[in-house]
Amino acid sequence: MPEGQDPSLAEDALSAAFSLVRQQSGNAPPLEDQALPEINIPAKQGGKFRVAIMLPMEGSAEQVSRDIHGGAELAMFKLAPDHMDLVFIDTSEGIDDAVVKVRQSQADVILGPLFSGNTIEARRKLADRGITMISLSNDVRAASNNVFMLGQSPEQEIAVALGHTLSTFSPIAKSGRRSLSIAVISDQSPYGTRVADKAVELMRDAGLRPAARVVLDEATLNSEKNLRAALRKLTRWSPTPDGETRIPPYDVVILAGDISFSLRVAPVLAWYDLDPERVRYLGTSLWASPAIMQEPSLKGGVFATAPVNRQDIFNRMWQETGAETPGKFAPLGFDAVALTAMLSADQRGNFKKRLTEETGFAGFSGTFRFQPDGLNLRLLDVRQIDGGKSRVIAPAAEGF
Repeated sequence: MPEGQDPSLAEDALSAAFSLVRQQSGNAPPLEDQALPEINIPAKQGGKFRVAIMLPMEGSAEQVSRDIHGGAELAMFKLAPDHMDLVFIDTSEGIDDAVVKVRQSQADVILGPLFSGNTIEARRKLADRGITMISLSNDVRAASNNVFMLGQSPEQEIAVALGHTLSTFSPIAKSGRRSLSIAVISDQSPYGTRVADKAVELMRDAGLRPAARVVLDEATLNSEKNLRAALRKLTRWSPTPDGETRIPPYDVVILAGDISFSLRVAPVLAWYDLDPERVRYLGTSLWASPAIMQEPSLKGGVFATAPVNRQDIFNRMWQETGAETPGKFAPLGFDAVALTAMLSADQRGNFKKRLTEETGFAGFSGTFRFQPDGLNLRLLDVRQIDGGKSRVIAPAAEGF
């Protein structure tokens, strides 16, 4: 997947292949509905390049693990060299047990864990091994000098969406405002807090201050009366004489939370005259959801996400196995294994240099570049909700 290099996958996958890897022949076994693998770590054979992938095989993230597992298996079939093998290590029983198994596996590279807390613990407990980790988390706290974050962070998503808005959107006519008035509304979840904090940081960097910063706790969100009271206060709503148009106090509203949070809050804001025809709503890639697209109060809403131009290629590869539709996180699993296939042709001391090449990587989960501190930069489209769908209003750059 290095940009601009000549890959060696099938013609349909040229834009997403790594150099230095080859295509396997034949037909892959069906990926759909496969059971997650039993944890059985065979002895590492001489000359093998071993990759350990750490996933929770049970629990709330089991489906995500299934997606990643399927993508990883497809990549192993399509492009793994003969000297590379992959072992799965379950983290659902606790990170301590999983770390012991990683040590037993004699892995050269670790993919995962999925959760940031597990990644941080695994990084600490395996520091003496100096093993490169490519974390599947999207939490920036998981990254470090030798731990590279592969997930797409919501902080970068809101940065791209807000940056585009600051450069293209103007204050509401007749408001008398010379700069954008921005409200940031979040829930109390770690995700919502991260997005809101990043938005406030970006505004300060641009010389702005949020006009309002509100955190809605669970009790407020669960009570129609309390939610209406909180948002009425935020919007400064009061009845207006017939025929008089009220000017909203905000030009932009950032909703920092999950899908259910946005669907809970946006209609009430619209009721209190934060009309989406006049106010721009911003969210994250979670808004790439039919429920969000069909919500009238979020019409015109803006979010940033990875381009989907390679999704059809990945879907065809997946369907060739006899399965139907890949899960949302399957491309991430494919890209993770493809990265390690590239590393398998190099010496361990060169891994960081290879991973942080300035050209970046064009994968099925998007185009990204690792930074020396382990964070990644991703090239994202800016999309706007329109007519129950979303359209690209600012395409991602073609390269770094």
